[in-house]
Amino acid sequence: MLQFDGSTVTVGDPLSTEEAAHLIKVQRPSGIATLAGPILSATNSAVTMVGHALLESFGGGVLSSTTPAPLVELNGGSLTWVTDDNSLIFFVNDATVSLAGPLFRATDVAVTTNALVPYLILLGSSSLTVGGPLLDLVNTPLGLAGQPLVDVGGRSTLTTTAGPAFRVSGGSLEAQTLLSLDGSGNTVTLGGPLLELTNAALTVEESLLAVPSADRFSVTLGAGESFIRAASNASLNVGGGLLDIQEAQLTVTGSTDPLVSLSGGTHAIATASGSAMFNLRGVATATEVVDGVTLTLGTDAPLVHGGVLLEASGATVTGEKVLKLDTALLAASAPLLSLTAGSTLTTTLDALDLSQRAKLTSVGPLLKLDASTLAVLGGALINLAGGSFLSVIGNLLTLANGSTLNLASLSSGFLVTVSGGSVLNVTGALVQFVGPATNSIVVGNSAAPTTVVTVGGVSIPILLTNGATASQVTITGTPVQGTTAGTITFPNSGSLIKIDGPTAKVTISGG
Repeated sequence: MLQFDGSTVTVGDPLSTEEAAHLIKVQRPSGIATLAGPILSATNSAVTMVGHALLESFGGGVLSSTTPAPLVELNGGSLTWVTDDNSLIFFVNDATVSLAGPLFRATDVAVTTNALVPYLILLGSSSLTVGGPLLDLVNTPLGLAGQPLVDVGGRSTLTTTAGPAFRVSGGSLEAQTLLSLDGSGNTVTLGGPLLELTNAALTVEESLLAVPSADRFSVTLGAGESFIRAASNASLNVGGGLLDIQEAQLTVTGSTDPLVSLSGGTHAIATASGSAMFNLRGVATATEVVDGVTLTLGTDAPLVHGGVLLEASGATVTGEKVLKLDTALLAASAPLLSLTAGSTLTTTLDALDLSQRAKLTSVGPLLKLDASTLAVLGGALINLAGGSFLSVIGNLLTLANGSTLNLASLSSGFLVTVSGGSVLNVTGALVQFVGPATNSIVVGNSAAPTTVVTVGGVSIPILLTNGATASQVTITGTPVQGTTAGTITFPNSGSLIKIDGPTAKVTISGG
């Protein structure tokens, strides 16, 4: 172990020989190293990296460490990371690295870098196992604009056995994405959350996590843990989505807490054109008859999780869409979206977009607002298109304690649009209002209804277009529950539901 206190340290001087350029280099045939402590521990020191990695293991090298301490730990001082094509922090290629503790921790460190390479590269059927965070930053800024934080490729295996993979407390982190996978058959197994962000700012240019076809990603959480958690007024600024899963699967077990939890703070997520906070796409399909309509629906399940998809508590969130589901199956046993404690979420397009051959099944309510506001500026709350199916066992929406749903668009501000032979089936109510404070739904479109269904003392105005008829709509029971605790208003004399085409179908049982 190298330990420095109040020192000046230079690693990888480009004038050095290759052997001397790395802090540690492990390579076969004799490259087997077993460590009982960190490779570098520096306190109030000036550490400069030039030209080569702190750790490089390749060509069949084997490195293991039995210490619970981080492999590299910096406390105070500074890190100057002068990067070129070789100068990353960790490089593992055709090698095996197994650590009992975290990989890297920096506390109160001033970092300077020109960010030409990722922080960690894992290639060539390598295996990296870490007993704690891959990166743990405390009051330490790190900027890797244009680069993924971790790049995994070449059928490699990445495993964490404890703690969040990435933890940032105070300070800031900027990267192209947290974890980049190349779709070559990599395997990622996390023994804890992906990200914990506390009183810090995270900026990601693309998606926070993208899982491409052929890669496998599984997560085991502890009780009370979320896959992604931002707390204490942390801020997320993500150009793409939180999750982008394309013809692959992310399986999350061990916790029924929200998959993504935002507590306080202001967050801009899925701000890039065409993005969604959760973008899930599959490829396999099967034919199914629902409500007398024959549909070809996606059978791939890109995301498996037993809790709320996104929960915001006292947070402000903006983005294009919350969910885009394309040729895929999503089974929800809890609300997809839960807004509480004065949260505000604003989407510029449809909030939930089941765009093509999507199947979403949910135990209602699908969406839940508690003393919070959801605004959809340029679309419907829910868009069902391309022969998709939405089935809700229970109520579609719950608004409680003075919540507001604002469907603002003059042209497309509907509660639900159903087109392309799609089917909506809700066994409960369209909306349940819960007091004591009065809740409101403001339907902003100006599309005059073709028909009005009056049942349970409530009138539901419906727009029928392109050959749709009233026979395609069945509304019974109590479609709006708790009418004394909420109102639905139509300031532009519009319609609540839009049905497009002669084969779409809507059933609201109002039970």
